[in-house]
Amino acid sequence: MTENLPATLSALRKRLTSLNAIASDVQETSLLTGLKQDLTREVEALDRALTQCKVLTSGSIKVDIPNSLAVSRSRASAMRESFAKDSNSKSLKKGSHWSNLIKALSDATSDLGNEARASWKDYRDKNFTGDAPAVFLRRMAGTEKNQDVYRRYEAKYQALRSAFDTLPQKQSDIDQARLLAKELTELAGEFDLTVPADVKVFLDKVQSGGAPLDHLNQAVINWLKENHAFESYRIVPSRL
Repeated sequence: MTENLPATLSALRKRLTSLNAIASDVQETSLLTGLKQDLTREVEALDRALTQCKVLTSGSIKVDIPNSLAVSRSRASAMRESFAKDSNSKSLKKGSHWSNLIKALSDATSDLGNEARASWKDYRDKNFTGDAPAVFLRRMAGTEKNQDVYRRYEAKYQALRSAFDTLPQKQSDIDQARLLAKELTELAGEFDLTVPADVKVFLDKVQSGGAPLDHLNQAVINWLKENHAFESYRIVPSRL
């Protein structure tokens, strides 16, 4: 389906070009030129949409072909056959056939773009089901290890978002997005989310600007010493 349509449209454009070159009537030449420009604009947009879909399918990403593509192919074929029998601008503009062809091409381009974006989003959802950085920030204790993992996770998460904000232009774009999703999944497993509740409260307070002494209970002190973090903290008077 996608292979025949470009060929049909290309043949129609070439026919318009050749007639434009030999037309002796100035008005006819002008009309043919305008029609060719209209067709070229829509064909080039459709070519870009088809190329984008081929990039996705080459990367094993399924893209549903919209019905509008078959409609545009049918209209282009009918127009080509009609024009072959009566090669002048009037035959193209007769009735609403030409405007219907242009609209069909525009609709196919738009629908293909929508399908490509939906497929790309679906591919992201299948390859990465992890949480946003803010979710981990709420759940994790502010240990040095967690802070380090969080910084790396946040950077890669933003890179992943950027990778999926636009459609891939080549296979390496798909490979890079897949790699980022894999690395994020692995990084998520490095977070330590098992600290005692009192420790988490204490560390969260520290990250927020300072923890009151009543949060430094024996359980917190023991945990800090066991994790070699006790010496990393000091007591300072609060600023009233």
